[in-house]
Amino acid sequence: IGVSGLDVAYEEATNAVVRPGRYPEAVERAAFRTVQEALTNVRKHAPGARVRVRVAEPDGARLLVEVRNGPPDTAAPAPW
Repeated sequence: IGVSGLDVAYEEATNAVVRPGRYPEAVERAAFRTVQEALTNVRKHAPGARVRVRVAEPDGARLLVEVRNGPPDTAAPAPW
């Protein structure tokens, strides 16, 4: 369980070379904000759900960020 209070698994595709500075700052910032917003939404709408964050480079030139969650845990308290 990370800082978000969610059970998050991070997965880097075998072809991904994800390190700071690999992509333009705007791309890295957009990827970060996408994951941040997705985790906020999971916490709000599916409390206690397990989450998988996957990063891949399908062709070596593009960055693919995927965030998936499972069903909420009915025993988890609501975030409010």
